[in-house]
Amino acid sequence: MLDENKMDKLDEYLLGKLSEQERAELEADAEVSEKLEMHQAIFDAVSEKEIIDYRKQLDAIQANMDAGEASSDRTANKPGATVRRMWPVSRVLAVAASVAILLIAAWYLVPGSSTLSPDDAFAAHYQAPKAQDMAARSATAEGTANPTRENLETLDSQFRNAFEQGNYQEALAALSNMTETDPDFEFHSEQGFYYNQGITYLQLQEYEQAATAFAKVKRGEKLDNAYWYRAMALLKTDPAAAKEVLQQISERQGHPQRKLAGEILNQLP
Repeated sequence: MLDENKMDKLDEYLLGKLSEQERAELEADAEVSEKLEMHQAIFDAVSEKEIIDYRKQLDAIQANMDAGEASSDRTANKPGATVRRMWPVSRVLAVAASVAILLIAAWYLVPGSSTLSPDDAFAAHYQAPKAQDMAARSATAEGTANPTRENLETLDSQFRNAFEQGNYQEALAALSNMTETDPDFEFHSEQGFYYNQGITYLQLQEYEQAATAFAKVKRGEKLDNAYWYRAMALLKTDPAAAKEVLQQISERQGHPQRKLAGEILNQLP
């Protein structure tokens, strides 16, 4: 274990504050040289200003603790009492910085590294929309009221209420009834139907069916969202296909998850 003086020398070495002779002497010290590589990585990743600022904070904390303990010693009238020192500042810095560097390297400094499994990527990035954000029923035929349109309105309300309450099987049943009522999508949106169906399957953890439903969304206001949720579903069933869709999203101008898709790609195996 390095003493505080050597730790300080090590910091000065990395900050370029030693003379050539002092650097040579430190490099010749076997106890110090084995620490150089680790500390060099820390100093390369953390700016000099951050290191100095952090050390100043640690020095202030140590000074306050020293003053407090010295005062306590005097109050207690303990002759010859010595102040208990904290860890050398450089050691504290090294431990804290090492943890930070490991985290940074894992997530940002090693593009393409296998830092995130497909299941973890799904857990980290999938969030279901609220019922009010689902695709609108979007009647496609105008005119006087008729039983089919009225029935679809009722089924759409049933779907949204069931989805909002977390009754996803009921929500799926309502969607099925909508296609039975209007199989040719004369009075409701085919694109909206498949989008809503895909989200409902996702909530039921039926990922293959969800991916199939999202693949049928070819246009409309929910197209970007369909791409994203299809990628999420494929993370659970076909990671290779998920990466293809994420790549498409990352190249799709204006897609709200474009940047995030690229980040996930860099983290997947």
